[in-house]
Amino acid sequence: MQGLGTIDNPYIVTTPEEYKSISQAPTACYKLGNDIDMSSSPGLACNIFAGIFDGNGHRITGQTGNLQSAFCRSLTNGAVVKNVGFALNLNCTTGRATGGVAAEVSGDCTIQKVWIEPAIPGTIAYVRSTASNPYYTPYVGGIVGRITNGVVLI
Repeated sequence: MQGLGTIDNPYIVTTPEEYKSISQAPTACYKLGNDIDMSSSPGLACNIFAGIFDGNGHRITGQTGNLQSAFCRSLTNGAVVKNVGFALNLNCTTGRATGGVAAEVSGDCTIQKVWIEPAIPGTIAYVRSTASNPYYTPYVGGIVGRITNGVVLI
């Protein structure tokens, strides 16, 4: 991946493999270099993210199936996700929360200029949970499933 992971020289993400490798440095800065099609191997960029992710006006497409989100399970500690679209259809069967960008947010985070569209053109985008647990009801949201603490600037 090109770049140094800093604000002035972010890592440039251009492939599904690079997208999924964000988990190796979840506090770094990233920028999309092009649209990324995840339809051949849908998956999260990372479990917990506390860096900056600038979509640069591009989209992550093909995020479908049993995922808690199209980006990460949890945004935390000042994370920023901006300028990016997610083409998705999520039906999570496990977990406490499901959201288009993040399942959960803890701490003050920013989600800015983010849009959700259907994974299959001409259909409806959806984020839902069919998880069943006798101890809690799952949280679901179009952008964020659950905010545990802090402020989310959208």
